[in-house]
Amino acid sequence: MFLEYGDSRSHSFPPSIMQQTVPRVDPNAAILQELIAAQKREFDEFKQTVLTYLPRRANRVVPHAVMPFTAWLNIVLIPTRFILPQFTQYNGIDNPHKHLKEFLAQMTITTNDMEIYAKTFPNSLTGMYWIGIWIFQ
Repeated sequence: MFLEYGDSRSHSFPPSIMQQTVPRVDPNAAILQELIAAQKREFDEFKQTVLTYLPRRANRVVPHAVMPFTAWLNIVLIPTRFILPQFTQYNGIDNPHKHLKEFLAQMTITTNDMEIYAKTFPNSLTGMYWIGIWIFQ
């Protein structure tokens, strides 16, 4: 005999069993937590190694005349196969909000790493004067 959907006889379990809930446990949760912890340890070791080789003043903001970034952004490595997308450069006359929107749209296609966005943004500006104005603002 086949039971149809919605037939009351299809629920042959006692109500006490139907009301019990079984907690869902992800069998990979512990493994994932271990992997994340290992990656954090490796990253901390890498960061400590890099900061050891940087000059003492690397923990402060480096003067804008030397480098327009903080020390942390200076040690961010751009991947070797990263290709900067083509976009119109901002010349100080056009709409800066439009330029920023276009820059983010083009960069989103390539990567979603905000550190790479920050490090490559000066390449979207023309003229050292405008780079200086943008950075100091």
